Amino acid sequence: MKKEKVYSDADREDCKILRQEVFEFVYDQTEDDDLAGYISDDFGLIYDSLKLDYQSEWMDKFLHQYLNGQVPTGEC
Repeated sequence: MKKEKVYSDADREDCKILRQEVFEFVYDQTEDDDLAGYISDDFGLIYDSLKLDYQSEWMDKFLHQYLNGQVPTGEC
């Protein structure tokens, strides 16, 4: 039987803080609130996938684009 991962209230708060910090950083660098929102959403998705131990080929490619200093363009 596979053990389900639990996403706690503390995890939600940590993700919220991470997303806010990412948004502020990207906005400070670009002054583009749309881009800051997209990247903040991406980091929320990455946080969730790591926290819940979710793995897929698409997620691996998505994460590696950020690790290589690239913003994904939807062509993962």
